[in-house]
Amino acid sequence: MAIDRDLMTLYVLEDKTFKVYTYSLDGAKKAAAFGGSDHEKLGQYRRPKGMAVNPFGEIFLCDTEIRCVDRFTAEGQFGGRWGGVAFDRCEKAAASGEGILYLLDQK
Repeated sequence: MAIDRDLMTLYVLEDKTFKVYTYSLDGAKKAAAFGGSDHEKLGQYRRPKGMAVNPFGEIFLCDTEIRCVDRFTAEGQFGGRWGGVAFDRCEKAAASGEGILYLLDQK
């Protein structure tokens, strides 16, 4: 789960379908879900864990099995992936007020 206070949006990762659902802070569903479990495609997951939102509205999601971090726009559009040998098992993500992304990895 992650919160974007500027956009007044709550992002919730569903642990069975691996989709991210967006809600307003009063609980109303805001937009279609993004992500999913077809891990052969970019922006899809096998074992997603950590999620963070930076002050620019970008969402970052870690996957421990694919060993990657994906970036999405506030609207859920896939924006890029970092991964490979750089990560062992990235489990947590946090973003500072300045937009610095912090990742907790088992390496």
